[in-house]
Amino acid sequence: MKRGVVLALSLSVAVCAGCQRDVPEPPLTCASDAACPSGYHCGPLGTCLGDVACELDGDCCLAQRCQDGRCRRRQMCSTASPCGGPSQRCERGICVSKACNSDADCAKSLACVMGTCRAKPPCGGYCPKSQACAALLDKCVHVGEMAKTCAAGELAVVANELARFEEGCGAIASVVQCRKLPRLVAGQYGQPGVVASSGKSLAVIAYDRTWGDLVLARHGAAPPHDRTLLKTIAGLPTDAPVIADPTGPRGGVGAPGVDAGSRFSVGRDAKDGLHIAYYDVTNHALRYVDVSVNNAVTRDHLIVAGAGRAVALASDAVGVPWIATFADPKEGDAVAGTRKIVLLKAANSAPATTKDWTSQDLLAAELPARAPTPIGPAVRRGVGAHLALAVRDGKASIAAYDSEKGHLVLARGAPGSTLSTRTLDGKLVNGGSSDLGRFPALLVGSDGKALITCQDAQKGRLVLLTEAANGTWSSKIVDSGVRKDGHHRVGADAKMVRAPDGGVVIAYQDTRSVSLYVVRVTAKGTVTAPFALSSTAASGFSAGLVSLGDKAVVVGSARLSFDGSGTAKMRYGLVAVVIGSGVP
Repeated sequence: MKRGVVLALSLSVAVCAGCQRDVPEPPLTCASDAACPSGYHCGPLGTCLGDVACELDGDCCLAQRCQDGRCRRRQMCSTASPCGGPSQRCERGICVSKACNSDADCAKSLACVMGTCRAKPPCGGYCPKSQACAALLDKCVHVGEMAKTCAAGELAVVANELARFEEGCGAIASVVQCRKLPRLVAGQYGQPGVVASSGKSLAVIAYDRTWGDLVLARHGAAPPHDRTLLKTIAGLPTDAPVIADPTGPRGGVGAPGVDAGSRFSVGRDAKDGLHIAYYDVTNHALRYVDVSVNNAVTRDHLIVAGAGRAVALASDAVGVPWIATFADPKEGDAVAGTRKIVLLKAANSAPATTKDWTSQDLLAAELPARAPTPIGPAVRRGVGAHLALAVRDGKASIAAYDSEKGHLVLARGAPGSTLSTRTLDGKLVNGGSSDLGRFPALLVGSDGKALITCQDAQKGRLVLLTEAANGTWSSKIVDSGVRKDGHHRVGADAKMVRAPDGGVVIAYQDTRSVSLYVVRVTAKGTVTAPFALSSTAASGFSAGLVSLGDKAVVVGSARLSFDGSGTAKMRYGLVAVVIGSGVP
């Protein structure tokens, strides 16, 4: 208990709640109100007591309610009619939470909070001014004008709640104490998620599906990459009360905000922090936020409305962020309307407002309405359903998947100019493909030539497309999906980084085995055998890659597991992979 702040207060009510009742002479015994004369009721000790007038429940003692203008006992349980479930007990006719001293005294889904087993803090962790929490009843009650507001992360509670349950409570002063609130339960985060190098640590940026937030998780750069910080970047509501420990998840704020971060992209800023462009689902808009190496979250602002369901961000040589994003109707895939890519460039390395961005529309197409299909939210209609972006020498290169035609479009050029475009279709791939280009990852070399890895969705293969010095393109099947137990669909959520020898390392998911795979292609074009990174959990969701010096990469992915009760648990996990002369 913190600081022992204790206030003795009288419960302010419209009448003298619980004052000495009129008792008939001689006392009349009773088993129910029907056994008492008019104007009387059956008290808790089995004798008739005079009625007390009321207008609200607050005019009565805690174990009573206002019924037909008179205070009446809340008879919810008894020896003959016990409370349901092992987490409750019957206390003076009221079902209340089971008493406890630690979490071990409670069921698996509950925690010991303020002496009782609960799934969440009593009274939702917050009571308005002049009120305190009657924790056993889980409701806020009026405690008078002398009540003080507790510090953030504390809750004012009626400490002598049981004494104020029964009739005669008006003669007993309320004792109000400030008690520390527990931490909020951390959400399930990781899909989507990425890993980036920032400062002297690794930063995982991920979507928290429990709260609808975008979160930052800091991890040590050295194995085993333990998590050192978890912080909400976007999604917190403004001016919401703190209802839990402010040092815990979401700063103790339990109210939902906008649904933020189900799509996002990350790049390094000029000070080794992170540029982040994220999708605001609630308002169908793309927003920007910066996270410093010291975890300060600043400059959160709107970039462009009507876009963000697919987004790719890249920083240029001086840390200025560029963004390619998919714009489509808010109503989704079934409606008619324009689908397009919007190319955005910030005016400087620290954009602070919408005015700091210039925009240019690319590859716009007017698509007709159609009946909803089972394509799902990962594949939008039009060019740009999946995106990758690279910036070099003042020019953008955008690899965009056209979900209507089943091929990639590569657009290149400087902002403000007409970008050149080239179609990269399944004819480039050995054996052909009618659907090439999902989950693209893009690298551009110092010579301006591009490498693109993507999925052949028709045949479930992972492909690497290479641009030659003369501008022609070739392809390699870097993972055919062939396994000892048959064919596996591979290539989802592919990410790619440069290897020390000038080749590339690619991380991706084997969807059939739900595993995270890594494959290396050397500078000479040799493809090493793909291998799975072992995990006890289902993995490979939102694969991520970041170089760790010149001899290793850190591979990340969301991992899904189930506890003993069958509850799903998701986290974004990291593992270091050493790059050797042979297989990584």
